[in-house]
Parts: sequence; C-alpha cells; structure tokens
Amino acid sequence: MSSLVTSLGLTAASGAFTLLDPEDWPAGVRTAYVVVPAAAAAAYVACQMGTSHRSETHVASQVSPDPQGSAGSASHHHDAAPSPRAIALVAGAVGLGTAAAGAASFPIDRGIRNLVARAGARHPRRWMAAGVVVVCLALDAVERRSKDT
Repeated sequence: MSSLVTSLGLTAASGAFTLLDPEDWPAGVRTAYVVVPAAAAAAYVACQMGTSHRSETHVASQVSPDPQGSAGSASHHHDAAPSPRAIALVAGAVGLGTAAAGAASFPIDRGIRNLVARAGARHPRRWMAAGVVVVCLALDAVERRSKDT
C-alpha cells in the first residue's frame, strides 16, 4: 500500500512541477536546476565506485588462505580497483551528461509547450501536466505488472 501511496504522491508532484514554467524562473534557479543534479550524480557515482572497491577489498581479505599460504583467489580484486583518476573521469562524465540533459530540458520544454499551444490549447502547461500524470501512471502500471509476472 505504501508503495502505491508513494507512487501516487510522486505522480502528483511530477504533474504539479510541470505546471511551473522554467522560463519564469530566476537565472539562479535555472542554473541550480542543472548544476545540483549533475553534482549529485557525479558524487554518487564516485562514492559508489569507491565503496564498491572497498567492499571487494574487504571480501578479498576475508578469503581464507590456501594451503601454500597465498592470499587466495580473490586477492586479485585489489589490483583491478579503479584508480582515483578513473573514478574522477567516470564521475565527471556522468556529471557532464546529467548537466547536458538538464540544460537540454529547457528548449525541449519550450518546444513541447509551443507545440501544445499551436494545437489550440489555451493553457498548454495544464495539458502538459496531465500528460505527465498519464505517462507516470502508465509506467507505474507496467512496472507493477512486470513485478507480478
């Protein structure tokens, strides 16, 4: 039940957020809309890559030694750990990709709004919000069905 409540709440929030026109936002809010998720995504990836490496190293240290006294077959995981440079490159790429998607969302939003307005809608953002709600509910239904099978 709580997952249904959560899903409906997130769907309602998505619809409500769609009612807001990004062109009305101050420049700082538009910048934050792009930068904050990008920084969060980059930080998450960096933490996950570092945590994954530490947990593999911990597991490798727990492997009991074989009779010849070597560290066991899992000891090679330490050598395969991503370097800090590799972590930074991957996290940076994810951050840049996220920022690019956020920045691209502004002209996409404007284009959809203009398309809906040209189709004759008096309040295009309301129609966009309704569309977002329908899409969210449909995706949720598909996800629930896939879990049931």
